[in-house]
Amino acid sequence: MKTYKISEETVKKILLYTAKALPDRPGEHGMKASDVKGYFYEFIRVLTNAINTELENIVNGVTSDINIHDLSDAAHDDIRKLITALGEKDGEIDGKIEDLKEKDTELGNSIGNQINTHNESDEAHSDIREEITDNIKAHNDSTEAHSDIRELIKTAQERADDAHNLASGKSKIYPMHDYDVFIGSLNTESEKYNVGDMFIFDDKQAPDFMLFEKDVEFDVDKDDVEITGNVIPNGVEFAPGMRIVINGIRFVIQESGYDMSKLATDEELQLAKAELSQETAKVDEKADEIIEDMKVKESIFAKVESTASEITLEAHKEYNLGLITTLLLSLPDETSGMESIVNFRTGATAPTFDAPSEIVFSGDDCSGGRFYPITHRIYEINVKEVLGVLVAKVGSCDYEVIE
Repeated sequence: MKTYKISEETVKKILLYTAKALPDRPGEHGMKASDVKGYFYEFIRVLTNAINTELENIVNGVTSDINIHDLSDAAHDDIRKLITALGEKDGEIDGKIEDLKEKDTELGNSIGNQINTHNESDEAHSDIREEITDNIKAHNDSTEAHSDIRELIKTAQERADDAHNLASGKSKIYPMHDYDVFIGSLNTESEKYNVGDMFIFDDKQAPDFMLFEKDVEFDVDKDDVEITGNVIPNGVEFAPGMRIVINGIRFVIQESGYDMSKLATDEELQLAKAELSQETAKVDEKADEIIEDMKVKESIFAKVESTASEITLEAHKEYNLGLITTLLLSLPDETSGMESIVNFRTGATAPTFDAPSEIVFSGDDCSGGRFYPITHRIYEINVKEVLGVLVAKVGSCDYEVIE
């Protein structure tokens, strides 16, 4: 059985996409805030790919081991020997039966019948059956069976949970009054904290601590300080970039980016929520009044659904004609203040179109003041009297693209 784990090379590759790769003062190196933010989530993709790769290796390894086990001549060697021994015994019995048949014909087929009864009995070789059953059950119930696979799955699950917490926004910010409270909390309730959690302090000069990894051991090659008691060792001063291990939890220290004076208490938050609810209720009430007022107001353009191929335009009307093959527009006797809209769609054949020469067309599929519709398009024509001239603005989009 191979032991699978994420290699140190892969870990280093992942770290290149984390905040560890940032300089101490990104701004002085020309990095923008958006660049810095990327280092707090970009590594998730690299980490997830590494986990998926190792999980696939585990599955392939387990499948391979099972296949090897199934094909091995040594697998369940004791059972194979028992079966072989039984075969030999059966051979001996067959020989003795033949001898008995020859010596004592009176027995007839009685021995054969007894053997058939033996073979068909559920009680035959009950001791062997019970032993095999007990051994298999003990194997299945044992917490030691396949312990390496169990440990790999546990580790992969923990890493997946950490990545999920970061990706789903479950990481939290924990304000702390001082370092003693911080260390005491880690020693008594560390299970409630997750990878990505931030710890900020009342002292404006104190840097922030980001929970980087859980269930670790202090590594002198990577970590700067290990705190094993309830207080900070003498002479230790925390600075951005340091790596600290407390109660099996590794932290990366960062420059302080939070002002605790801006944090609200639960009481203040509840009051603010109550005030917000009141204001929201007022806004909703006003919105309902506006909606009711809008319902009684008539639209400036009356909607006209029609399939007619000849339309006499009227002021303040919007004509929805659907799919057309031919269209003739006409004008009323009075065009002062004229303003109307014509909507339609063309099919696989370009439609015939005609309109009074008084209307000047411009926009899509227009040339020389005239409009020439083409196939497979949706058109909107806005006709409006402007300074005594009837102007038609044409807009369109390809219907094939929409479909």
